[in-house]
Amino acid sequence: MSKDITVRVVSAIIGLILFFIVTFANQLILDLVLGVLILFMLFEFFHAFKFGFLLSSVGLVGTAALLCVLSLGRYDFFVFALVAYIVLLGAISIFRHEKISFTDIAAVLFATVYVGFFPSFIARIRSLDENGLYYLFLIFICAWMTDTGAYFCGRFFGKHKLAPNISPKKTVEGAIGGIVCAVIGCIVLGVVAYYINDASPRYVALALVGVAGSCLAQLGDLFASLVKRTCGVKDFGNIMPGHGGALDRFDSVIMVSPFIYYVCLFLAEGGMTLL
Repeated sequence: MSKDITVRVVSAIIGLILFFIVTFANQLILDLVLGVLILFMLFEFFHAFKFGFLLSSVGLVGTAALLCVLSLGRYDFFVFALVAYIVLLGAISIFRHEKISFTDIAAVLFATVYVGFFPSFIARIRSLDENGLYYLFLIFICAWMTDTGAYFCGRFFGKHKLAPNISPKKTVEGAIGGIVCAVIGCIVLGVVAYYINDASPRYVALALVGVAGSCLAQLGDLFASLVKRTCGVKDFGNIMPGHGGALDRFDSVIMVSPFIYYVCLFLAEGGMTLL
């Protein structure tokens, strides 16, 4: 095993241990840790764009405030807070236009929605119903099994480039391997839920979720690569040796989170479940 793979595996094992500790903790711990993680990923995003102290601070504090208001479940307050946040960013773009461009303001607002709100569905899905914990795992299975399958299949079998101008190392074979691994992971989760929680898994639906979730995970990964290429950075950070920053590790999770949440929500409204 090469040194690169060894570092990635060891780092991944440590990360998984921390992940399971937080996941099996109570809802409050999950909310707090996820909130800190989101703000850290936002910081990495702003740092990649080389935003100054003012814009970064407003983005971080504003996003934190919006997430707190959103957690109260009062969407009228949330809309008011969002409008106030946009007005503040607009004022900054007017009075600091010499140093802060409208493009910068748009990037901060986008980051608030994409990096700030999308991952927040991880916490919301936990309390969706009695299978919430399994649905939470489903998010990470789709994302991380895709990452793992794509990495190893691409490394050993990859020949055809998937998006050479965005991420030269990604291959079509790796993408297919990622989808296959995600589908297998989703089905295995159904089997585990059947034996541990006496669930009634819908394996075909789980497989379809695995395919769609894997595609979204790879789309999120490619989008993050495009942002890094635009900013001229290799990684968003170096908090995880062999994996990069927090945003590098969770870039494939971001798009999957709301997808899994709304699939489970819409099925529940129709009197059905995945498990």
